[in-house]
Amino acid sequence: MGGLVVREAIQRAFPKRGEKAADNAINKVVTLGTPHKGVTFQVVRELSWLNIEAEDELEHFNPQNQADPRNDAAAVNFHKYFPLERLLTVVGTNYRAYANQMASSLNRLFSISGEFGLNYNRSDGLVKQVCAQIDGAPRTFLHKSHGGFDSLLTARESFEVATRFLFGDTRVRLRQVSAQIKRGFDLFGKSEFFFGVSVKPRGVDFELFHQSKDAENCYGPFRTPDFSDDPGKLSFPWGDRNYLIWEGFLNTGLSVTGTDMVMRLDFYVGERDLYGVGFSDNVVFYKQYYIRAILQPSLQLHLYTGEEFANKADPFEDSTPMQKVGSGWEFEVSGTGFVGRYRLELEKIREEA
Repeated sequence: MGGLVVREAIQRAFPKRGEKAADNAINKVVTLGTPHKGVTFQVVRELSWLNIEAEDELEHFNPQNQADPRNDAAAVNFHKYFPLERLLTVVGTNYRAYANQMASSLNRLFSISGEFGLNYNRSDGLVKQVCAQIDGAPRTFLHKSHGGFDSLLTARESFEVATRFLFGDTRVRLRQVSAQIKRGFDLFGKSEFFFGVSVKPRGVDFELFHQSKDAENCYGPFRTPDFSDDPGKLSFPWGDRNYLIWEGFLNTGLSVTGTDMVMRLDFYVGERDLYGVGFSDNVVFYKQYYIRAILQPSLQLHLYTGEEFANKADPFEDSTPMQKVGSGWEFEVSGTGFVGRYRLELEKIREEA
């Protein structure tokens, strides 16, 4: 609800006073599981069998209202009132841990177009993953529920991610350059593939970004071996049209050693038979990589398949230097079932006055 209150201030209260919130009042915004685009089960107009008069209350969360450009306060119009790059939406994915099982079940029952009905429950238990985002703004996924003991509101992960967004000095983007699946494709069914990455910095026991089979938030489903499906037809599309996987924020001042920074990337490719049941039943590829950025005297990036840099006399002995290409550094991941090429882009964040 806090995110909705902030949006109300930005899109209505400040404009009524002839002011822009971004000019001198609000620098950055972080929302946790906020239903920016509404809740899908608002179609349940009358819940009198539960002694709840729901119609008027739920209409405020109608996704159609939030997608209506004629509604100044709609999520679709947020970019007119506030720079999207200064909003971070933290999206929960663990619907199983949400105590209100009825809400979780309704999210599965009332799926969004393209979700293939009961096959998916892409929510934090209350809010759909896609509804907790605003198109064009940075987002991150945490495997937490909407509320409860280990929720978005109480998790250390939320605090750490928000801290890096608010005070970090470097923006990081991970993109796919190319990909090729080398095994799978069910001969008797209808194979679909899902691709995901999880990102973990060194020195902490949390992830900045989480994608997995259990979270039901991997990109896809893909039906081509090179992930060349029309992005507009994916039920869970890339972060943008340029194959954006992750956009995150780092604070080089938090470096453990003061001279380098390290993060672990977990790559996952799963396959499922659309005619069967389940999200992605067969693991095609799973592998961990470590990216080490040498900060001084000049920026260098090295790729590792283990933690060799932590305890060897020559920390570069088993590393692969990453190639500088255009605005980023490219590297390859490969195994028995998959090969892909990826680019990491680093950008210094300008301090706002």
